[in-house]
Amino acid sequence: MIENLPGWRSIPEFVATHDKMQTWYRDMRLVQRNAKVGLKDFVKSIKRIRGESGHMVPAVVEAMHKLHSSPTTDFTDEFVNTWLDDFFMIRIGSNMLVDQCLAITSLEDGGLGKPTGIVDTNCDPTIVCKQAAEYAKALCQAHLGRAPTYVIEAYSANDPGTQTREHPKFSYIPTYLRYIMVELLKNAFKASVENIRCEEELSQKPIRILVCSDEYHCAIRVSDQAGG
Repeated sequence: MIENLPGWRSIPEFVATHDKMQTWYRDMRLVQRNAKVGLKDFVKSIKRIRGESGHMVPAVVEAMHKLHSSPTTDFTDEFVNTWLDDFFMIRIGSNMLVDQCLAITSLEDGGLGKPTGIVDTNCDPTIVCKQAAEYAKALCQAHLGRAPTYVIEAYSANDPGTQTREHPKFSYIPTYLRYIMVELLKNAFKASVENIRCEEELSQKPIRILVCSDEYHCAIRVSDQAGG
């Protein structure tokens, strides 16, 4: 994707990211892995690559900002947003595949030895939502100086109309569900703080998180009372 951008070679962050990605691909292709030597060297290689890629997001955002601001390019905001969305979706997918590989690889080869990998067949969305809400609330408090409260309600089709003590569970990847919920909740917390000035009113208008499930589905709804 980077190579398709006119003028990318004039942006140091793009050049560095491009070179790194080429190096990672070459390393993965050349590392020995077969029935005789096992997967130890390959696992060690992708662990290193996974760690080295941690700074890619800010680097690519900065690179695109510089390229977008350059007088030699005429990228529209829509093009920039679409390109970044596509790039980071590919990155998320790649990271997921790497994480799954590390999770299912045997302990002897340096993996985690989990039969289902990063998928939790008994994922508790209520707990995940609570973790995400606590994190979003802490971010809101740190950056905006205050934060609304939140309420989590869980319902099951097996006991309609009343909150269930047995949290609904389903098969999912908790890490990525947490990512999704944090992003949704950050927006809700921020909107509440920015649109509700009175502290007393803020305390009376919590963020509501609703978790509902039946035998085949799980639905999560986030709602605020910021008036937007």
